[in-house]
Amino acid sequence: MTANRLGCAAAVFAAAVMWACPPALAINPPVVDPGVKPPNGAPGPVQPVERRAECSSSAVMPGTDPASQPRTR
Repeated sequence: MTANRLGCAAAVFAAAVMWACPPALAINPPVVDPGVKPPNGAPGPVQPVERRAECSSSAVMPGTDPASQPRTR
């Protein structure tokens, strides 16, 4: 009985400590000026992009149709 109460007290203490923890204020959040307009031109990468490797294949087996529904009995 005493061990049970001690365990409950430890759990309540741990929850209270976690509840009362201050937020991490190591850095200030970035400041965004809402009056600044975005730059002119189309959005995209500054440098040209090139493919360096083959694209990965999907896990769908060839000849299967994911949109088809299986027959239910």
